[in-house]
Amino acid sequence: MAPKLFNSISSKIVLLISLVLVVTATSIMYFTQRDVGKTMFDAQQKSARNVLELVRLNILGGYNRLIADKIDILNRMKADLKYIGHINYSVIEEFQTLASQQGAGEAFAKQRAISWLSSGSFQQVDVFVFDTSGKIVGFSNTNNTFEDFGSVYDIKSRRLVEVMDSRNLGEDGDMAVFHWQGEGGQSVKKLAYFVPVPEWDWTIAVAVDFDNIEAESERVLENIVKLLEKTFRKIRIASTGYAFLFSGDGEILIAPPGVEAGEFGGVINANTGNLLVDDLKNAYMKKVDSIRYPDPYSDKFELLEAHVSYFKAFDWYFAVVVPVVEIEAPGKAMLERQMIVIGLIFLLSTAFTFVFVSKISRPLKVLSDYAKQLPKTDFTRETKSSDQIASLPLKYTDEVGRLAQSFVFMEQELKKNITAAIESTAAKERLEREAAEEASRAKGAFLANM
Repeated sequence: MAPKLFNSISSKIVLLISLVLVVTATSIMYFTQRDVGKTMFDAQQKSARNVLELVRLNILGGYNRLIADKIDILNRMKADLKYIGHINYSVIEEFQTLASQQGAGEAFAKQRAISWLSSGSFQQVDVFVFDTSGKIVGFSNTNNTFEDFGSVYDIKSRRLVEVMDSRNLGEDGDMAVFHWQGEGGQSVKKLAYFVPVPEWDWTIAVAVDFDNIEAESERVLENIVKLLEKTFRKIRIASTGYAFLFSGDGEILIAPPGVEAGEFGGVINANTGNLLVDDLKNAYMKKVDSIRYPDPYSDKFELLEAHVSYFKAFDWYFAVVVPVVEIEAPGKAMLERQMIVIGLIFLLSTAFTFVFVSKISRPLKVLSDYAKQLPKTDFTRETKSSDQIASLPLKYTDEVGRLAQSFVFMEQELKKNITAAIESTAAKERLEREAAEEASRAKGAFLANM
């Protein structure tokens, strides 16, 4: 048995409209949350990719500057080596002239040349002379104990004593990069310029530590990291998103804001138990768009979403991190506004429905009450309810008006039939009464005649 509340047509209409509104609102909110959430997630991913591309371009710009600086340093060093080499060749030429024109003797001239070379001062540059057998006959560094150059090969695996032999070299000389066993037995990478002295079967070598170039490059690289750090500090993703940079060996080059680099390098991903930087590297290698992990610096361990990219030339990884709650925040805010709007629409619609339904149900209630009173109604006289029913077709031109008109028609017909029945009964009673009177008179006359 249905509850009494839903026995009226008005409550059923209100219930039906409420159900329609609830189903519509639920469907709208569901699809809105799904589609808006997906749209916001896609937008955040696109934003993260744009930031990663921006960072990559910044690093690429720094890399190009580093390469340009390296080339510039290398060219400058080559020019300096050539300059020093030709100076030494010019001095040795003077000693050759001394031997040939002044009769000092070749051995004496060579000894003077070697003495001059040993007393020369060339900052960060080593100058030495070797003969066709590879024996070093003179060295600008008096502390040098290396005498045999015959066992030295360049990075192209060429035996330098053969390649740089004074009989094989052109007048312009040649360059080579090789490893030199320095003090303490350590291997030192050298860049050298070789100048031939064919008259004495000597070759002049002017060498500089390649570490000087690397040290200069390291300084440039440090400046690149500093510039990137300033760029990273200006990056804003959502409200609190940030970017950080680390090397392939796990060294944190640029830490997240407010975190020490050494501390962040040891952060563990609570989801996997691995180092976070290792998980980020694996995500890039597996071509995973992003990974999520609990924020290690949050008491609530809120989820963070990280996107990572890689710059191979420097072996650098750079990541963009955004809190998941901030990714979902715009969608939730929109959903809340939508819920408020739908709630207001629901309340206004319900109120309007009550007003509208009451206008429909009021005349129906009047007709219903009138129908209940019909058995007790005296149709032989005008009644107040009859007047009220008669006015309904004038107010309503719809089904309610037509139903009221039917009631009016029924009432009129009932009145006609009742009136006719009353009149018929009265005529019958009059005839019966007249017949009885006639019979009574006939009976009296009959008795009178007896």
